[in-house]
Amino acid sequence: MSQLQPHRPHHSAFKQHIDAFFDFVYPIPCYAFVHKATFCQSWAQGTHNPRLLKAMCGLTARYIASGDTARLRQATRWIQESEMQLLMRLSEPSMSDIEALMLTTLDHIIARRFSKMLVSACLAARLAFMMRLNYEDSRLSFLTQERRRRLMWAIFTMETLYSSGRTEFTGCPKDTIHLQLPCNEHSFTLDIPVTTEPLKPSRTQNGTELGLMAYNVRVLDIRDRIQRLSHTITHRQKPLVECITLLKGLVGELDALRRSLPPQFTFDKKNIFLRAYTPQRTPYVMFHTWWHQCQCDMYRFTIPGLREGLPLEELRCLPADFVAYCRNQCLEHALAVANIMATVTEMGRDIFITDPALVMCTFHSARVISRLGSAQFANLPRDVLIAKLKSCSDILETPAELYPTTKLLQGGIFDLIHDAERGSGDSSPLRSSWDTEQPGSDSDASGSQRSGVRGSRHGSVPEVYSKYSVTDEIRKLKFHQDGEETAREYQTSCQDTGGSGNAGVSQQFTMAGVQEGDEPQAYVPMPQDITANSFGFSESGFSSTTAPYDVTMTLGFEPSYGECQPDLFLDSFMPLQNDWNMPDPGCF
Repeated sequence: MSQLQPHRPHHSAFKQHIDAFFDFVYPIPCYAFVHKATFCQSWAQGTHNPRLLKAMCGLTARYIASGDTARLRQATRWIQESEMQLLMRLSEPSMSDIEALMLTTLDHIIARRFSKMLVSACLAARLAFMMRLNYEDSRLSFLTQERRRRLMWAIFTMETLYSSGRTEFTGCPKDTIHLQLPCNEHSFTLDIPVTTEPLKPSRTQNGTELGLMAYNVRVLDIRDRIQRLSHTITHRQKPLVECITLLKGLVGELDALRRSLPPQFTFDKKNIFLRAYTPQRTPYVMFHTWWHQCQCDMYRFTIPGLREGLPLEELRCLPADFVAYCRNQCLEHALAVANIMATVTEMGRDIFITDPALVMCTFHSARVISRLGSAQFANLPRDVLIAKLKSCSDILETPAELYPTTKLLQGGIFDLIHDAERGSGDSSPLRSSWDTEQPGSDSDASGSQRSGVRGSRHGSVPEVYSKYSVTDEIRKLKFHQDGEETAREYQTSCQDTGGSGNAGVSQQFTMAGVQEGDEPQAYVPMPQDITANSFGFSESGFSSTTAPYDVTMTLGFEPSYGECQPDLFLDSFMPLQNDWNMPDPGCF
């Protein structure tokens, strides 16, 4: 079973996972980089990349076996095996290995393993640069070139989602990608060579060959720049007048992007109906959702009481009609997101939008509707307010069963609905932990920012998030600092042994399996390789008896270089092998 070969007794089970991948994962913007015909043929012939297959099966098991604990455990093992084998092959990068790494990264995101996600996402970007996937290569076939483009743009778009516009989490800036955008699905599926456009559209080109993946790349690129501008505004890194000029330019880009859509991609009930029960519903709905979400993000700084908003003192310095316009636009587009969700749900409550990022948009919009739709601002009728909030939660019923973050934030929307039903501005007793941000908990929030929060007769109101982002989760991660634990153990050992520091150190570094005594211990050599099966894993699996492996396997030891080993991450001129930047030889 571990071989994952098609002639095994579990052939139908693996085929089920592969089909589920192309039904649920492939449509997620922008994970459409695996060519179905090529992969399925290589799997049928037994020439596929086993690491990619394990990543696909491990990722998709949640969609077809959500209630089967044994199968979900097996899926977790597949992800672990795929990731371990990928780490053992860093010296032999291949395009299909990077595809597998992207899928394991997505699994980390869905399962809320954010520290692992950061490492694997950065590694995927670095390996792609090593293979020069960020450059066109006309020597290759159209299909191979398109796979490279789609994989590189997938790395870029995934990074924009978890970086939230923060420079420290940017490992694949768009300036490093010298590729045209992905083509439409028809041309990619049937291997029909076409030429598309670069990321920045020009006046002389048209988007007839672009598909939904390309349009999602463009809207997520604009969103990334909007978030960077939002950080600039809230942290006062540029004069506000200059930031408003930049904001108007981004509004113009969004309008131009929407005007460039061909008729089959514009938003209307007919286009939704035609895609409702096909995998294309996900990229179609997500593009229009992201477009409106970008508009919300641009104007969020004018909403008082939100952590991303400017203090009231600074808002009062702006023209009142400008502030009112920004708030109206923010509310209008948040309501548009709710209307999209309601339209999809009306088509069928079983329609599943598989993108895990959907909840980010619905949660953001629900917070804006709850805030700006209140009596203090737009004063929406209570029944309208509740209906819009329920539209944001109803669309999440199926995703909440599969995605932990969706379930968490759907609970937050339920809190907002409860508040609206109570008809009170007070915080609901059912308030979830996501809602409030206690003062001083975020080092990025300055004192002047906190001073802009509205007060009440009960005291100052805690700041609240109107959005959710992966960087919020990263802030909560706790890492062991080198030296701290060792120092505490040393002090404790000194107290226990009457002040003898040597006794504590000796006890700390005792190795399991080595007997203490006066006689000298036999030297225990570290194995230089491992007895492995065809996947590079010992037959013992992941038990405690798994054979260790030499660290040079991870760092990329290459015998042909002798003592002059290249540093994989610093030496960009020494190739790893003669054809290191060429496509996979005859297999996926």
